[in-house]
Amino acid sequence: MSVNQQQQEWKCRGVPRRSTDAALLAAFLAAVFLVACGDNPVDPYECTEESEEDCKVDDGFSFRTYEPSCESESTADYCGLPEASDNCVEPDYDIEESTIAELHSALENGDVSCEWVTRRHYEHILWQDLRMTESMPPMNAFVHINQNALETARLLDDYQRCEGELAGPLHCVPFAIKDNYASDEVPLTAGSLALHDPQPENDAFTVDAMRRAGAVMIGSTTMDELARGVHGLSGRSGKTGNAYDTRFNSGGSSSGSAVATTANMAMGALGTDNCSSLMMPSAYAGLFTLRSSVGLVSTQGIYPSNRVDMVAGPMTRTATDLAAFFDVLSQHNPSDRRHTEREMIREESYSDFLDKGGLEGKRIGVLQSLGQGDDERRPFDGSSAADTEHFDAFIAELNELGAVIVGDISLPDFDDSRRGTGQGVDVDRFLKDTTGGVSSMEEFCKTGLYSQWLFDTVEDCLKRADQSEPELLRRVERGEEQYAENRDYVESALDELDLDALLFPVDTRGGASLRARSNNCILPSVTGLPTMVVPSGFNEDEMPVGMAFLGRLYDEATLFEIAYGYEQATMHRLPPQLLDYEGFPPIDAEEFNHIHFEFGVAAFDEVLGHSDKYDLSAPIFTELARQVLEDNDLEVLIEPDPG
Repeated sequence: MSVNQQQQEWKCRGVPRRSTDAALLAAFLAAVFLVACGDNPVDPYECTEESEEDCKVDDGFSFRTYEPSCESESTADYCGLPEASDNCVEPDYDIEESTIAELHSALENGDVSCEWVTRRHYEHILWQDLRMTESMPPMNAFVHINQNALETARLLDDYQRCEGELAGPLHCVPFAIKDNYASDEVPLTAGSLALHDPQPENDAFTVDAMRRAGAVMIGSTTMDELARGVHGLSGRSGKTGNAYDTRFNSGGSSSGSAVATTANMAMGALGTDNCSSLMMPSAYAGLFTLRSSVGLVSTQGIYPSNRVDMVAGPMTRTATDLAAFFDVLSQHNPSDRRHTEREMIREESYSDFLDKGGLEGKRIGVLQSLGQGDDERRPFDGSSAADTEHFDAFIAELNELGAVIVGDISLPDFDDSRRGTGQGVDVDRFLKDTTGGVSSMEEFCKTGLYSQWLFDTVEDCLKRADQSEPELLRRVERGEEQYAENRDYVESALDELDLDALLFPVDTRGGASLRARSNNCILPSVTGLPTMVVPSGFNEDEMPVGMAFLGRLYDEATLFEIAYGYEQATMHRLPPQLLDYEGFPPIDAEEFNHIHFEFGVAAFDEVLGHSDKYDLSAPIFTELARQVLEDNDLEVLIEPDPG
């Protein structure tokens, strides 16, 4: 009997896992997500603690059950609220580039209410997300606005007034979710018309955690269809444009989350990453993100993509806000078998590692190559002279800030092959907790309403859906074994050179272009090692550039020290310059959600349903979006070209 078979037998008998050597732990893979015990497979997100109490998480703030403990009072007379009087007070607060600390200070000082802040973000979304010019498409970052967000905001105002304190560390923080996160307040599409917008019955663990911390979920954001792609293209939404120039690539697959955050339509957003999907959009949007150690952030309640490398995480405009989000997202989930079966190292608060001198003495290796021969990857190669100059300037900044730069790091024996686990079994399990859409991967396939690049034929899709539990487990095992070997190899290299992190550009050629370039996602993807992305300035096209630091498993704290130290010394981030507007938006939330649906249908019918995805270029989508807006009498959202 193999080690893995023995471990599985122990698990089926209820024998606790032993703490053994690394090889044995690497083999203990079936129980990480799912253990098939005879004919009774165990749900990977089913709590196995002995007592029901141990399966609960801290309650925190609950917008579903909170009842004010004091008598209702009239809200402050802030200009911009529907009931505002002629003598209303204009709040001394601007949502543009606002941080969590600034928001909380304004709330505690009585300068604003949570309702006002949420409504202001609403209006900003309704004006800006569909706005376009005659030759430039809209940003198109959202799929659904959450029409219940204002009610949550009013409850938070009640809580602050009645309890005399903020409801949690993210009180009133408007955040968006990638459209593969379950929420019981908006449908889920995963970027595909074929799902028919199923409505989840419960929040994803991370969405619930954010709400318990007091945050306001303001809407769901666009993504590459089924998280497969790096261009922000989907049959459900069409094309997402880069906020700095909507003709340029937004990156993907967490495209809308990045665009919404950088354009100040949300204070931060949640995304997912298999390979590049947090890193590339954040780099192209001048944001901070953390692709954390695999499994550290629970993926319960997120539409499945690939078990072995899927990571959930935040995107924010500052390192400080990133730490605040990550403190909430990284908490233990007793219903996630990865959390109960693995020993994970979590810091009490990652905000404790925000040190202005965080780069002092850090040994950072510049990664020049992965693999060898025909399989060699060179993260810094292929860039223009201007991009090379940008990378060199970034490294020089690190050196000036006290980092010790170790150049020419090579990992010749690195295995860069990715392992997929399939989707059939996991998708079917996920859809059981939804209503109103398709109920299985088979039903999904038979609709035929998915983009051409996903599956050539219905039959091809059905083959992907036809997956057994044992086959899934074998794939998980093979992938985990390879990735554990990769992780050991990279960490050994870090140890040998006494390095704190490896450095490489997110995109080999710097910033965004009209189409995707060459991203460097493979190292974090096939090791599961944490990777922090920081804004490093702008390229010659005035597009943001992002650089990545990769560290040891569960050593996110060191990456926060590096990111914060660099940010505070350089402050490279600048917001995109958006079109001006004034007055109430010409569209409400319901119409807004419908327009986004029409964008997707037009893109699917005209291009994605039968042609190559690259055929949905910025000029083509500009014309499709213009036609949709005109058909809905929304010419007010179409501006003349500047100049």
